[in-house]
Amino acid sequence: MKVIFKIVFVSVVLLLAAGSGVRASGTSFFVDQGFDQFSRTNITATLRIDGQNAQFYVEDRHWDLLSGADRASALSALDDLSSSFDNQIYPSLTAVLGSEWNPGIDGNPKITILLTDLKNGFGGYFRDDDEYLKTAVSSSNEREMFYINTDFIGFSRHLKAFAAHEFQHLINFNQKDRLRNVKEKLWLNELASEVAPTLAGLNKPYSGSNLQSRVNVFLDNASDALTRWSGNSEDYGIVSVFGHYLLDHYGSGFFTSVEQSPQTGFKAINGVIEATGKSETFSEVFRDWVVAVLLNDCDVLPQNTFCYFDPDLGFNNLHIKFSGGTESGNSFTKFASTYPWQPEWYSYERDIQPKPADHIFTFTFINNSNSEFTVPYVVYPTNGLPQVYYMGIVNGKGKFYVENFGYEVSKVVVMPVNMGVDDNFLSSFTMTAETGTTIPTDTTESTAAASFTPLPEGSLVRAYADEKVYIIKNPSTGSGQAYKRWVQRPEIIDMYGHLRWEDVIVVPKEQLDAYQEAGVVRLFGDPRVYGVNSAGQKRWIQTEAEFLSLGYKFDMVYIINDSEFNFYPTI
Repeated sequence: MKVIFKIVFVSVVLLLAAGSGVRASGTSFFVDQGFDQFSRTNITATLRIDGQNAQFYVEDRHWDLLSGADRASALSALDDLSSSFDNQIYPSLTAVLGSEWNPGIDGNPKITILLTDLKNGFGGYFRDDDEYLKTAVSSSNEREMFYINTDFIGFSRHLKAFAAHEFQHLINFNQKDRLRNVKEKLWLNELASEVAPTLAGLNKPYSGSNLQSRVNVFLDNASDALTRWSGNSEDYGIVSVFGHYLLDHYGSGFFTSVEQSPQTGFKAINGVIEATGKSETFSEVFRDWVVAVLLNDCDVLPQNTFCYFDPDLGFNNLHIKFSGGTESGNSFTKFASTYPWQPEWYSYERDIQPKPADHIFTFTFINNSNSEFTVPYVVYPTNGLPQVYYMGIVNGKGKFYVENFGYEVSKVVVMPVNMGVDDNFLSSFTMTAETGTTIPTDTTESTAAASFTPLPEGSLVRAYADEKVYIIKNPSTGSGQAYKRWVQRPEIIDMYGHLRWEDVIVVPKEQLDAYQEAGVVRLFGDPRVYGVNSAGQKRWIQTEAEFLSLGYKFDMVYIINDSEFNFYPTI
């Protein structure tokens, strides 16, 4: 994979020194022309180190150009790598992520690691082709193997980090492609590989580590889209930094479950989080991470949300600068565009002298595309901790205001996040920031809380980036608690002639959270009430006392038709 710095490597042609290593007949290997330094498709290499879990081959051309002293040094470096692979990398990663295909397509329980001359800037790579028979893929080496750039033989920490990174790809192929017949999303596969060196204990100490290099690249270009993968160093920076946030907040078991999930991408992450009993979705985690790399402070409410727990990734080493710059005028309008899951930070600040009786900051957001957006923002008081809020967006528009801007509030940072599903679709939006002395009469929310328009009775609704669809039940008197009922299967929609998937309304999660979940129903014309569980099974609640003891209220009961009633098996 592409590394984040460049090294000039000078080869000196000397005669082969006697006793510098065991020379066996070279083995022919296919290589990827796109990675190879000389755009070759095949090379020969010789086994130089035979470890417990891996066999290390070195390209013959490279070896022949080394002096005797350089060969001795290379063998020492490979012996160190072999020891680390056997004692750290292999046991740590297989314990967390699962096994590679073993003994695999070649029947050899040892992995082949080929050190070969790659183009400048690449650390290594993995090819799916090698996992298939030549009858299926003619360029297959028919081995469990990966490739590492010979340039890094003299750079022990990076060499080991690259080995851990590529080994994750080998494990991922077995766990996803082979055992579950799915192909992991490239960005998530690379994210897991960036976490792999940390799982193997290779990023301690932090100084000089591969992780430090990734963080520095991220800080230099933080607004790189997470899922829009082109293989440049910025792509590795953001997946590494976001991946370590996931590791901090969910632990290594999160990666165990993602690696072994039959789902991929967002669905895999959402499924794993849901299995832990937590309510957040990928979109909310990503949104909070965008705030975390700005603040990186565990004391900001809610505590332990907007920060890293690893001391090496604390504020001093990891917090971003503002990609959108800092605006300080009385009025500012910006037309911008962003790819899905591309973080952006826009800062607004004023130091007003002399201080007026009051000063209002008003921010308006307009989504000019069909993509979904979430817009967290941070208010910085002159005294005390920053405060995090989420803008309510209805029909593509949102607005908030902040009082005492410029003296009691020193700064506001806004972070629009595009939650679209098409990685290559550039979505546009308009932001307007104004300062004045009065609160606009059309403002629909404040910094304290969002105010949402009530959802229509009987409407189908889902939250941004969440597949669950609910049907709304409003109180009959116009006041009191409103309810939502999960439509558990798509075919239920088809059981009602007036309901259509095209009419599903998408709203912020905060708006949907205001509706209490209701899982009680009765058949039209039948007074008996049934509870429907998350497995789609119904149970008759036989007495009023039992009904009330379960925390139910009579106005939360939904009336359903015969088709839906019979759809749920009775328990």
